[in-house]
Amino acid sequence: MLADISLTLAAGGFYVVTGGAGAGKTTLCNILALAEPPSGGRLMLFDCDPGALDRNARAALRRRIGVVFQDLRLVDRLSVKDNLALPLRIAGAAPRRIDGDVGELLAWIGLAERAQRPAAALSGSERRLLAVARAIVARPQLLIADEPLADLDDATTAGVVRVIEQVNRVGTTVLIATARDGFDGALVQRRYHLADGRLAPAGDAAVS
Repeated sequence: MLADISLTLAAGGFYVVTGGAGAGKTTLCNILALAEPPSGGRLMLFDCDPGALDRNARAALRRRIGVVFQDLRLVDRLSVKDNLALPLRIAGAAPRRIDGDVGELLAWIGLAERAQRPAAALSGSERRLLAVARAIVARPQLLIADEPLADLDDATTAGVVRVIEQVNRVGTTVLIATARDGFDGALVQRRYHLADGRLAPAGDAAVS
């Protein structure tokens, strides 16, 4: 359970929240991603109060956010290509744009040769890389990634870090929740540590 959380993300910023198992990282990510409502306090996203929006407006707000869930939430029966195309299809993108963006991103992350394989056939590292790619394919304004580096080998870790950092360089606001911080210190605007549901600037004892 989170307590006394106060967090402001500047547009285009890069934020890392560290913490151990059970610290509340997943709850924080789910609230910011509109996957679960806060039990108290106030959440504002893009100058909007999500709780005051109707269903359609809330869905439109949600499409401005890319999310890498800790459990990935890939559709195993679908191909790698179709998993990656899902956010664009939901957003109503034209088929030509879908084919172009998906093909380009598959090549960039090194999964082009596996495009027609079912997601269930990928290795654990490949699945996580696909989940990251799916979160950014629609060019979200905010990327939230819950443990994007979990259980990755060094090569895949480098690939995931490269993708996320490049997305930030072109203007996407990034928040990473992780027990394993491997991100470039020159890009990270602020680091926080979450323990027992309380958030503090990394290295500080006081709650932010």
